[in-house]
Amino acid sequence: MQSNLHSFGMLMKERTFSSGDYRFGFNGKAKTDEINGDGAVYDYGYRIYEVRLGRFLSVDPISKKFPMLTPYQYASNTPIWAIDIDGLEGGVLSTDPMWYIEEASLEYWTAVCNIFTVSAYKSDIITNSTAVSTTNSNNQTTTVSNDVTLTLTTTYSVDLGGWMQNRDPSAPLVKVDQSFTTTSSQQGKTESPNNTSKTATASTSATVSTDPNKSNTSSTVSAGMKNKAVTTTLSVTTSQTAAGGSSTSAQASQSVTVPVTNSTESLSAKGSVGFTVAKPSTDPVVVFSAQLSANLTYTFPNGTKSTETKKDTKLNTSTTTTKSQTSSVQVGVSVGAKVKF
Repeated sequence: MQSNLHSFGMLMKERTFSSGDYRFGFNGKAKTDEINGDGAVYDYGYRIYEVRLGRFLSVDPISKKFPMLTPYQYASNTPIWAIDIDGLEGGVLSTDPMWYIEEASLEYWTAVCNIFTVSAYKSDIITNSTAVSTTNSNNQTTTVSNDVTLTLTTTYSVDLGGWMQNRDPSAPLVKVDQSFTTTSSQQGKTESPNNTSKTATASTSATVSTDPNKSNTSSTVSAGMKNKAVTTTLSVTTSQTAAGGSSTSAQASQSVTVPVTNSTESLSAKGSVGFTVAKPSTDPVVVFSAQLSANLTYTFPNGTKSTETKKDTKLNTSTTTTKSQTSSVQVGVSVGAKVKF
């Protein structure tokens, strides 16, 4: 089709040639000639455009962001300077004709960048533990433990999506957040001589952050199995934030732990890959996220530990009570993706 057009895309009379088989016209959009006549109405994806009116036939889905414009406008009412990309907002061609610089694509790429997350962190950890282990005549050990952990964490996260959305070159690309977390955990574990163990864990935690909206309380119930250095875990977490939002999530993960040294100074590396499915109570959508993380933990050798063992000859069992306090520092990095459905 070869045509001369008016500003808003209406065909000029007697200055148009069409083969009749070509489905696309103004701005390369699909025509609906069989319904509205030759070159009168186009499908822009988000809305239907009527060239004779120079207006879309429905309200702009993001019209609340632009109160200065009519919700039916085409290309922000600048048809000579700009075009409309997909029925949302107007845009202009750059010096490179392969790219458009426009509001709709900025929102698109902001949304794409918000899908991916990259963060690094450093945690200073103090853990007070009490564990009671009982070993029976079959050499099977059952352990009930209670841990209270205090953690001070500094997190560095790349917020590329927020940086693009704010359009402020001076805005920090990396966000820094500090939080203090108190976690109480109770665990039951059964270990067999074949180096296989099964665990059930219940924990509660409270986090106070420098960002008030990130402060929260949560509780987690999980079950898992370990075979040598590989641990598989399935857990369900409910969380309540200071801002009033709450969510429920289920997570499955698999991790590998590798001891780096065997001296009194403990150094270990851990990598994990897993996925989470969450349903925030304040949002009808379901969020699916996947993450790949790795961390390195150094445990200081100056921790305290006391052990007391009692044997019951009648039941042929041995019970050991261990109390300890350890200090460690952990650094790690996480890369993830999050999609809403």
